[in-house]
Amino acid sequence: MYYVLTPKPHDDGSIMGVEYKKDHVLRSWISGNKFSSDENEKPFKRHPEEPIKVSLKSDRDNVRNHFLLAPIPLMSKQLLNVIGSVGVDNLDSYSVDLYYSNGTIASQGEYFAFNLIGKVSAADLTESKFDENRKERLVNMPFESLAIDELKAQGLLMFRLAENVSAIIVHEKVKEAIEDANLDTVECLKPEKIALL
Repeated sequence: MYYVLTPKPHDDGSIMGVEYKKDHVLRSWISGNKFSSDENEKPFKRHPEEPIKVSLKSDRDNVRNHFLLAPIPLMSKQLLNVIGSVGVDNLDSYSVDLYYSNGTIASQGEYFAFNLIGKVSAADLTESKFDENRKERLVNMPFESLAIDELKAQGLLMFRLAENVSAIIVHEKVKEAIEDANLDTVECLKPEKIALL
């Protein structure tokens, strides 16, 4: 069974807010494409320089989450270790220095930006709810309710959904590992229970 990996607010409804300035306007963290170490490659296709600077928003300086999707995909070291422990091997991670809004350092080595490599066209369109008049059905297709075709998912542990690349799909093994680790600000939701815009 497959699930959609999402950030979960703290019990009081708060979620970590961050600001990130791209090193290049064309860099994409959600394309599913691997960054290159080839110095002749275009700058936005090369590995970013580390550490990546990310700033906390002033009203959320003390809030920490294990997982964020935007404006840059981030995960805590704990989550990265849990995902790696179950065999996810298609994820490149980059160290992040987290700063308070006043410019002082908040953390080093506790967070990583991640690039999930690969996207899979695994939406079961016969079971999903979406606008059937929509002609373009890749990259940013909105779903009222999503169904995953497990045959198309090929047993992969974690991937971006080709129909909507903002969606990160995880295998039940990943979900169970996250739950066993008690990472309370991450959740794995049944695809039929979530809307993707």
